[in-house]
Amino acid sequence: MSKQLRILAPSLFSIATVIGFPSWAVEPSGSGWQSLFDGETIGSEWEQVGESNWRVEDGAIVADERSSETPAHLRTKASYKDVEVYAEFWASDDANSGIFLLNGEKTVELTDDTYTEGPLTLQHATGVIKFRKVAIRPL
Repeated sequence: MSKQLRILAPSLFSIATVIGFPSWAVEPSGSGWQSLFDGETIGSEWEQVGESNWRVEDGAIVADERSSETPAHLRTKASYKDVEVYAEFWASDDANSGIFLLNGEKTVELTDDTYTEGPLTLQHATGVIKFRKVAIRPL
């Protein structure tokens, strides 16, 4: 099932998500968007935490094998506050993975207004996860 979701959270974080890479996906419009993934390489704005086989395949960041007990993360070196997040991703049915805000070592939902600042993290715990677009825009 493909769907688009957009949430504006009380913490002034929001996320627009496209699941399954549908052809009807609408790119973020307006000025101020900063892409965090160029479709070719995992850039210098990211750091790997934990052990997963993060790589780029067919224009997407992919992880499907983890070699440690704890979830692995690909997280931004920068912290963000009061931003809108746009992500296109696909997850296998058995995936326990996603995109979160990192507060210390704790991952929190982007809609959780308790923690309003931190790096973004792409998490891989189980299954297959693919991120095709990841972008932010200050609110």
